[in-house]
Amino acid sequence: MEMKDKNGTITGYGIDMMKAISQEAGLKIKIINVAWDDIFKGLEEGKYDAIMSSVSITPERKDKYDFSNSYFSAGQILVILLNRRA
Repeated sequence: MEMKDKNGTITGYGIDMMKAISQEAGLKIKIINVAWDDIFKGLEEGKYDAIMSSVSITPERKDKYDFSNSYFSAGQILVILLNRRA
C-alpha cells in the first residue's frame, strides 16, 4: 500500500488516496513514514492527526479510535512453492 521509490519518496495506493481525500476536503497534508510499532502511540501523543495504512479494524481499536469506512478488504492466504523437492 505504501513504499519508498528510488528517490526515497513515499508512494503507493495509500498515499494517492490520502492526497485525493485531502484535496477534496481542502486540507494541507504532510506525509511521514512511521514504523508500524509506533503508529498508534504517535497518534495518541498527537505527533500526527491520522493513520493511512493497512490497519485492520478490531473491536479493541474500534473502542479507542474513529475509523472511516473500509476502503480495502484483504483476505489472508498461504502461498507455497509447488513441486519442491526436499
